[in-house]
Amino acid sequence: MSHSHDAQTQDPSADWINSIEKLIRWIAPRTVGRARVLDRLADVQTARSDRRRLRNALCLLSGELDALYPQGAVISLARRRVRDAALTLVHA
Repeated sequence: MSHSHDAQTQDPSADWINSIEKLIRWIAPRTVGRARVLDRLADVQTARSDRRRLRNALCLLSGELDALYPQGAVISLARRRVRDAALTLVHA
């Protein structure tokens, strides 16, 4: 195993963020509000090292996902994963 792979498996937030990012990339480009979601995703990625900032960034991302139109299955799943990640950080 390489060192970078070891670091990823030791940081569950990296796995959450990667999973969330993959879902968000599946959101259709014509979806109203997608650009704001991508901006909040960038905030989440830069906040990785600070749990409090990461939780706050996830909450903002959740709000932007709520505002997307039209809603769909991918957006619902992304919203659920974002909220689960934020709740896990609160209880960690």
